Amino acid sequence: MNNNIAYGHGHNYQDCGCRFGYISVKTVANEVATFDIEFDEPFKESCDIVIVSPVTAVPYTAVRYASASAYSLTGFKLHIYRTTSTGTGVAWIAFGK
Repeated sequence: MNNNIAYGHGHNYQDCGCRFGYISVKTVANEVATFDIEFDEPFKESCDIVIVSPVTAVPYTAVRYASASAYSLTGFKLHIYRTTSTGTGVAWIAFGK
């Protein structure tokens, strides 16, 4: 087994749906910026996971991290931390039922 690979399991939903998008946000240097993201169409039963990815040419140099929290049927909170004050694009995708 390769020790550099993390193994796990996933869920295979019969009626899995997804919502996805892209947002450009303005950040303040060395502060966590938080934004409320709303889905165009809410999930009916659950929002199980949200994956976010900053769109940047300088990963971990200027953009230290992006994450999601507070998943709900209607949206989530996006958190991003930069070392500089500038706009940053963030792509996201949410899976649920």
